[in-house]
Amino acid sequence: MDQPTPLLRSLSLLEISFYGIGTIVGAGIYVLLGKVVSDSGMMALWAFLLAAVVVCFSAASYTELSRRFPYCAGEPVSIVESLRSRHLGALVGYALVLGAIISAATITRGFTGYMGVFSHLPDWSMMTILIITLTAIPATLLASSLVFAFALWLPVTTLARATSCLILLVFTLVNLSLLSLHYRERQRGPLQLGLPAIGALLCIGFLVIQIWS
Repeated sequence: MDQPTPLLRSLSLLEISFYGIGTIVGAGIYVLLGKVVSDSGMMALWAFLLAAVVVCFSAASYTELSRRFPYCAGEPVSIVESLRSRHLGALVGYALVLGAIISAATITRGFTGYMGVFSHLPDWSMMTILIITLTAIPATLLASSLVFAFALWLPVTTLARATSCLILLVFTLVNLSLLSLHYRERQRGPLQLGLPAIGALLCIGFLVIQIWS
């Protein structure tokens, strides 16, 4: 088995504490607070105190786990090392991924409940907007990092050609979408589609020339 990559212990206890508290307070507690209060009533405070006691055991387990196995994906690694079973380790890894998906869905659903107070949009549209936004932010950062990394070693002419092709592709897609909307609304003939058709043809022509050259 390949040796797992060890974690770089560069975070202090204060930074780790802020990270853990921020993860809990910034997401789950706002989603579950109303449900807990509705079920527990005046005993909600004691319910949270009992939950804090239970979480202490889980925190101690994670502390010991990270100390013994300071690697990425510590839970599957601990299963593989202790039980000598890669299949069980893979099962634990998939369970962690499934738990993360369920947590993200719960937070998204709770967010739409709070946003419904300020917006009259349907729940599915607000959940879609939130998911797209949260996906687009890291995707944009990743794309920017990749572009910057390629720009460091690509020749200037190749980079300029790739950039121009990308811009032309975007404009081509925009023109084609406008052309489709224009045709659906007006049901005009092929010679009466106007500027969207001309723009789409020009962009496609320039794109073909750039790729061919």
